[in-house]
Amino acid sequence: MTSAPRPNPVDPAWSPLVLVTRRLRDACLTNSSRLSERTTIESSFEAAIVPNNNNNNVVHPLAQIALARSSCPQPPLDDGITGGGSSVSCDVHYAGMNVNLSPLERAAPHRIVVPGVDNDYTNNYTGLRGEFDGTMDENLAEVRSSTWNAITALATLCDEVQEIDNTFQSQILPAIVLFSADDSLTPKSSHQITSKTDVFDEDAQKGRESELLSRMGKFMPAVQMASNGTARLRRLVKNMVCQLGGCATPAAVPFYFDGQHTEEDLSPNNSVGAASEVKKHKAGQSTQSPVFGEGVPMFRLGKAIGIALRLLITIDSAVACNEDLQHAWAMYKDVVMEWSEQKRSDDELDEEFESFERMMVQLDFSLMSSRSFLAAIEQNFDPRGRFQEAKYHLHEEVRHIITTLYAQSCERVNTEEETTERLDCVGVYAMYVLYRHLLPPNVIPDAKLHKNLWSVFPAMCPIMNLFGPLHFIPREFMMLHAPYEAVRGCSADSIEIREAAAALVLKWDGSFKVRADKLRLSALGWLAMADAELSPTVVEGYSRGDDNADIVDGGNFTLASSLEDIEKASSHILHGVKIAHSASNLLRGQLLTHRALGLEHDLGHISSMLSLIEVLKAIEKMLRVRRRSAVLALQRSTLKMISSNILKKFEKVRSFVDQRSASTAQGARNIARVGACLSTLEGILKGSSSFSPFRRHAVAFSIAASLDPMILQDVISTDELLAVEGYLKDLNHFAAIEETLYLVCDCSFLYFYRDLFPAFVQILFKSSQGSAVSHTQAVLSALSDPERILSRVRHLDRNSSGLTSSFCNYQSFVSNILYEHYVQPISELIETDLRFAVHSKSSDASKRNGNDRFAAGVRKFIIAPPLYFCRKKLDVKAEIESFLEKTFYNLCTVTLKDCNTYTEMRSIANERYGLNLLDPTLPDGTFDQGLDFIDILRNLERQQDSPGYLVCCSAFVSSYNYNMIEQSFVQRTAERGATSLRTLSVKSVTASLRQHGLGVVSFTIEVCSKLLSRKITLLLDYLADDSIKSLLSKELRWIKNQRKEGNNVYPFSRAIEFAQEMKRLLEQSPSNHHGLDWCRSIITEMGNTVAMARMVRTARRKVLSDEMSFLSPIDVSIVRGKDQSTVKNGTGEKFQSRAAGEVEENISAVLNKPDPDIFQSFAAVVKEALLEHEGSFISGFHCLLPALCLCWMDASLQGKEMMHKKNIARGGYYTDDGYAVGSAFILSFADQQKMYERLNWFKSIQSKYASEEEDLMERKAAEEMKRDAKIAAAKQSSWFSSSVVDASQVESEEKKNLRMMEKRIEGNRREMAMLFFSMNEATAFLRSL
Repeated sequence: MTSAPRPNPVDPAWSPLVLVTRRLRDACLTNSSRLSERTTIESSFEAAIVPNNNNNNVVHPLAQIALARSSCPQPPLDDGITGGGSSVSCDVHYAGMNVNLSPLERAAPHRIVVPGVDNDYTNNYTGLRGEFDGTMDENLAEVRSSTWNAITALATLCDEVQEIDNTFQSQILPAIVLFSADDSLTPKSSHQITSKTDVFDEDAQKGRESELLSRMGKFMPAVQMASNGTARLRRLVKNMVCQLGGCATPAAVPFYFDGQHTEEDLSPNNSVGAASEVKKHKAGQSTQSPVFGEGVPMFRLGKAIGIALRLLITIDSAVACNEDLQHAWAMYKDVVMEWSEQKRSDDELDEEFESFERMMVQLDFSLMSSRSFLAAIEQNFDPRGRFQEAKYHLHEEVRHIITTLYAQSCERVNTEEETTERLDCVGVYAMYVLYRHLLPPNVIPDAKLHKNLWSVFPAMCPIMNLFGPLHFIPREFMMLHAPYEAVRGCSADSIEIREAAAALVLKWDGSFKVRADKLRLSALGWLAMADAELSPTVVEGYSRGDDNADIVDGGNFTLASSLEDIEKASSHILHGVKIAHSASNLLRGQLLTHRALGLEHDLGHISSMLSLIEVLKAIEKMLRVRRRSAVLALQRSTLKMISSNILKKFEKVRSFVDQRSASTAQGARNIARVGACLSTLEGILKGSSSFSPFRRHAVAFSIAASLDPMILQDVISTDELLAVEGYLKDLNHFAAIEETLYLVCDCSFLYFYRDLFPAFVQILFKSSQGSAVSHTQAVLSALSDPERILSRVRHLDRNSSGLTSSFCNYQSFVSNILYEHYVQPISELIETDLRFAVHSKSSDASKRNGNDRFAAGVRKFIIAPPLYFCRKKLDVKAEIESFLEKTFYNLCTVTLKDCNTYTEMRSIANERYGLNLLDPTLPDGTFDQGLDFIDILRNLERQQDSPGYLVCCSAFVSSYNYNMIEQSFVQRTAERGATSLRTLSVKSVTASLRQHGLGVVSFTIEVCSKLLSRKITLLLDYLADDSIKSLLSKELRWIKNQRKEGNNVYPFSRAIEFAQEMKRLLEQSPSNHHGLDWCRSIITEMGNTVAMARMVRTARRKVLSDEMSFLSPIDVSIVRGKDQSTVKNGTGEKFQSRAAGEVEENISAVLNKPDPDIFQSFAAVVKEALLEHEGSFISGFHCLLPALCLCWMDASLQGKEMMHKKNIARGGYYTDDGYAVGSAFILSFADQQKMYERLNWFKSIQSKYASEEEDLMERKAAEEMKRDAKIAAAKQSSWFSSSVVDASQVESEEKKNLRMMEKRIEGNRREMAMLFFSMNEATAFLRSL
C-alpha cells in the first residue's frame, strides 16, 4: 500500500527525483572525486549482482542516500504571526518533521534495497529491482552484493552523522548560544539585562519584552532547523543501534518496507500476516549468520552513535543555559496561545495555524524543554521483541563498544597523541546511559564499567568543552542520568563533584606554565623543520626511471621527492596537527575549567595562554598560508602512499582468500563475504586519490569486515593490525587536512572569554617589548576568529555592509582594547622618552646610549607592518603620530611658552623614531608671556552672569592690581601652593592676539563695557543712599561756604572728619553695609577694567606695528596706475600687477583699520547708567574723593608693609594704580574734574605734611638739646668718662617715636605723591580717548 505524494506548495514541479538528479549533477561538476567514487562502486555493484529482475534502470547507491535525505525537508518557518519566515506553509514543515523513514533509514544493512521502478517518493516508479535477505541458499554473488550494500548503508549513516555534526557546529549551536548577542556588546542573561531600577519600570519591561518577542520571531527558522536536526539525530540513533543488532542477527529483522507489505501488515495486531511471515522464515532463522561475521567489531558505528548523542547533549545544554531564550520562548508561547484563543473565538481557525500549533507543541516538548537526549535514548530499540526472540543481547554489544572506545580514549588523553578523544568520551558517557536504558530489568549493570567511567577519565579531565561556553562534567552527568549507588565510591552530589574538580584544576595550575612552555618549544622546533621540509624545489633533470620517486604538482612549483621524502614531509604535517590539537585542548581546558568552576585566573598564566594562541595561529599560518601549496600538493601523493601501504598489508589476506575460494559451502560463504570486503577496499583505494567522508567510512567498514578473526586468525599479526589502524588514522587526517586545521586552530571560543582580552593585550605588549619578534598579528588573528560564529547570528538585522550589530560591537570592543592597552602605552613611552631627550641634552654618554637602546626597542612597533583584525586595519605608526600631534597641540594651547620645546620634540621623534609629526601652526610662546588673555576674558564674562561676582576673589579685576608705569597687572595674592605671582603685560596680550587673532579686541571692549556698567550701577546705588546723599550735601554746602569766605583749599583735617563721620554712619545705619573701603574697591575695579581696555589697544597697535615690517614700500595707488597702463604689455604682467595690488590693498585695509572707539563705548555705558539713576547725587562725588584718598593710602601702606613680613595675614601688594584710573575715569565722565581741582586737595596734603615736618624738626631739635644737656650734666657729675659715653649712646623713647613719625610722614607723602601723579597720567590718558 503506497500513499500519494504530497504536492509541494512552492514548486508544483518539485519531486525527490528531480532534487536527487540536480544534487548528483552539481556534485559531479564541482568535485571530480565523486565521479570516480561513483564509477568504482557502481561498476563493482553491477558486476557482482545477479539480475533477478528484468528492469535495467539501475540507480546508484548515492542516489539512494540523497533520495532518503530529500524525504526530510527543512524549509524555513512561516509562522504567520511575526512575519519572519518564507512562503512554505506550516503543514509542509510539520509533516517534514514527522516524515516516514525511508528504507535506507529503517531497514537492516543486509536488507538495503536498490530503488528500481517504484518507491514511496514518486509515482513514476513501480516495483523493486531486487532484495537480498542473506540466507545461506543464495549464491555467492548475492552474498557479495549484500555485503556491499551493508557497507554502503553503514558508511552512509556515519557520513550523515558527520555532516550533521558539521551543521550543528557551524550553524545551529552558534545561533542558539548567541541568541542574546544583541546591540549591546556582551550577551547578557535576563537577570543581568534588567537592572534594579527597571524592575518596577513598566516601560522598560514592555520594551524588553517587545524586543525579545521580535527577536524570537526572527529566530524561529533557527529553532526549526535545530528541531529538524535533533529529530533526524534521534532517528539516526535508533537506526544505528538497530544496525548493530541487524548486523549480528539478520534473522531478527523482518521484510518490512519491501514494497509488498506495510509495517502494519507485519505488526502483532495482524496475526495472520505476522504468523505467515514467521512461519515462512522460521526454518532459516537458526542458521542465518551475521552480515560481517561474528567477531567483526562495529567501533566505527559506535563512534557515530556517540557523536549523535553528544550533539543532542550539547543542544540540550545550549537551550537550558540560555535564560533569554527560555524567557523569549515562554512569552512567544503566550502570544501564540492568545492568538489561538482569539482565532477560535472568531471562528477563524484554519489548518495552517493548527499545524503551526502542533509544531509549537512538538518544539516545546522536545527541543525547548531540553529533552532531546532523553527522547533519543528512551526510544524503543526493539519494538516487537525481535532481538529478544533471537536471544541477542544488544546491550552487550553496546557495552563492548563502550569499553573499547573508552579504553582507547583514556589511553591518549593528556598525551601527545591526543586529538578529539575528549569529545569522543562525551559520546562514550552518553552511550553508557543508552546501555543502562537497554538493560533488561533482570540484568545488573556492569559495576566495573561504571567504576571505570567514574574514576579513570574524570581524574584526567574533570570538565570537557562541548561548544563555546558549554561544558560537560562526567560525574554530574552520570549522577543525573545513570546513578549506581551500589558501587562504592561512585556517588556524590553536585557540590562535592565540583569541589573535587576544582581541587584537581588548582593542582594542575602549578604545571600549566611548564606544559605550555613545552608545547611552545615543540612548536618552534616543528615550525623550523616544517618550513625547511615543505619549501619548494625546482626540478632539474628529473628521471622518470626511478620507481621510488614521485612528482607532486603544487600551485606554481613542482616538488620532486622520493617516497621517503614524501613520508617524512607528511609525518611533519601530521606532527604539526597533533601539536595544534594539544595546544587547543590545553588552552580550552584552562579557560573552561576556571570559568565553569568560578575560579580566578592566575595572571602569570596569561602569557602561557598567549603562547598557546600563538602556537595555534603559527601552525595554521604555516600549513594553510605559507606552505599551503606544498600541503595540497603532498596531500594527493600521501593519500596514494597510505592507500598503497594499506593494500600491501592486505596482500596476505587477498592471497588467503584466493586460496580458500573452493572450500565448503559455509567456508565459501565466509570467504565470499571477506572477498567482497576486499574488493570494496581495493576498489575505493585504487579508484581515486581523493577520499570523501563517505569513502573513508566505507574503507573503515571494509577493513573491519575483512579482518574477521574467526577466519583470519593466523593470517595477519597484531603488529600489522596496529599498523593498519595507524594508516587509517593518517588517511582520515590527510583526506580532510584543510577542515582539520580549520577546526583545530579555530579560536572562536575566545569570544566567550572577552573579559581576559585587556590582560591578553597588556601581556602581549610587555612581552613584545623584550622580544626580537612580535607575535601581535597572530594573537589578533585569534581574536578575529569569533567572526566565524558571529556571522551565524541570523536573527539580527544587518547593516549595509552585511554585518550584524553583534559583530560590529565586537569589532569596536577589540579596537578600543587595542588602542587603550597597546597603542596608547607605546605612545606614552615615546612621549616620555622625547621629554627626557629634550631635558637631558647635557647628560653623559651612558645615559644617551641607554636612550638609544630604549628607542631601538620601541622603534620595532613603529616599523612593523599594519595589524589586521576583524576586517579592520590598525596602523600603529599612524596612531602614534595622531596621539602625539593631538597631545602636543593641546599642551601648546595651554602654555604657548612650551612651543619651542615641542618643536624640538617633533624633530627628535623624526630623527629617532621616524615619526612625521605635523606642526600645530601655533605661535611660539615665551617664558615671560604670562597669562593667556582669552582665559581672562572668560573670567570677566563669567562673573557678569554670576550674582556674587563682587566678592569673588577669582575675578580678574578684583584679584589683580594695575601698574600704570609698566602697563601690567600683578596678582594680588598667590594661589595656594604657588611660589610666585602671575602677571599680565602688554607682551602677554600681544602674544595672545597673535595666537587668537585681532577679533578678540572688539570682544574685549564689549566685555569691559558690560563689566563697567555693572560697577557704575553699584557706585550710583551707593551714592543714591539717603544717608550718603545727606552727608555729601552737607559737605558740598560747607565747601561752597568756604569758597565764599575765600578758602579755596580743602583742609586735611576736614577729610579726616568726613571719613570718621562715614564710619559712624556705617555703624549707626544697619541697612547700609558699605563703607569707604567698599567704595574704594569698586572704583579700583572700574579702573582695572579701563586699564585693561587700554592695554588691549596698546597690544593691538604692537601687533600691527610688528606686521608692518613685512609690507613692501609699494604705494597702492601707484600699483593701480601701473596696472591700468600695462594692459597692452601682456596678460601675465597684468595679472601679476593686479594680484599684487589686491594683496597690498587688503593688508593695508587691515592695518589702517581704526582702533575701537573706547570713549564712545564707555560714554554710552555711563550715559545709560546716569539715565537709570537720576537721583544718585553723582554731582557730589568730588566731595568724597579726599576721604577715599586717605582710605586708599592706608590700604596701600598696609599692603606694602605685608610684603616685608614672613607670615602674611592679609593680602600684600606693592602697586595699585587701578584706584587712580577709576577716580580719574569717574571725574572725567561725570564732568567734575574742574570741581575736584578747585578743592586743591593735593596742595592741602602737601601743606599738611610740610607743617608736620616742621613740627617734627622742632621736636627733634628740642630733643637734641635735651640730649646735649644730659651729656653735659653727666660730664660734670662723673669722674669717669665711661658714664659720659653711656649717656651719649642712650636714645630716648621720644626720639624713637620721632623717628617713626618721620618714616610715617615720608611714606604718606610718597604714597600721596604717587597717587597724584597716577591720577594726572590717567586724566591725560582719558583725554586722549
